[in-house]
Amino acid sequence: MYKKRSRITTTIWATLLLSAGFGLWHILPDSVRNVVQPTAHAATLTVNTADDHNDGVCNAADCTLREAINAANAGDTISFNILGSGVHTINPNNGFSVTKALTIDGSSQPGFAGAPLIEINGAGAGAGVNALNVNAANVTIKSLIINRFSGYGISFDSFGNSSVQGCYIGTNAAGTAASANGRR
Repeated sequence: MYKKRSRITTTIWATLLLSAGFGLWHILPDSVRNVVQPTAHAATLTVNTADDHNDGVCNAADCTLREAINAANAGDTISFNILGSGVHTINPNNGFSVTKALTIDGSSQPGFAGAPLIEINGAGAGAGVNALNVNAANVTIKSLIINRFSGYGISFDSFGNSSVQGCYIGTNAAGTAASANGRR
């Protein structure tokens, strides 16, 4: 009987404290209530296929580079985990448009040891197509091989604070011979 009464008493006290706290929260002035704001944390979207399609969903079952770029929010990172070893080639049928601050990190592909393992081959992308059209500030592009586009490998608009790190642009996958993009 003592344990039962103790649980009931504890439940009543907890309910009263929560009710009091909730009641106080609503009577506090806006200047105090607005001190605590929810924060959105950056996400990591993982590309797990070298296919190029966009069904509007980037999830653990199927996420292309195009889907990841379209699903990304400002501050997100796009990483890679394509099954198999060696270089993985993405053959897009069009360029990619980056409109939010984000990081595309080819060095996240398992097996990366200093040389890029993710190739974006634009041979079939069409006339005048740039691989990556970057129209945002604070974009980082890391460890990608970008070749054979008829336009630029990467085209930055007039935004700042962006960087390209460890990429092979306009070379073959090994970085030893030219596989030029149309514009330099």
